Amino acid sequence: MRFSFFVLVHQQEVKILERFGKFYAALQPGFSFKLPWVDEVSYHHSLKEQVIDIDNQTAITQDNVKINIDGVLYFKITDPYKASYNVSNPINAIALLA
Repeated sequence: MRFSFFVLVHQQEVKILERFGKFYAALQPGFSFKLPWVDEVSYHHSLKEQVIDIDNQTAITQDNVKINIDGVLYFKITDPYKASYNVSNPINAIALLA
């Protein structure tokens, strides 16, 4: 529904509204209005804690012993503006940093 006047944002979510292609507002949970053909919801983020499974990796310790490392990463988006505009794929960036 790209050409509607209303935007519904569910609880624990944030939607980024752009006006003429530039950041205009971060829509908080609830019912919001937008201007069709002028405003566009461009990003949608969940503010819930999320989980990423980190694949097995082999590492060598200082005493030359091979070990397999595998992990689970918990993260939560706290700034939706930075998650939208500072990096192209924030979830992939978090997984690569881990």
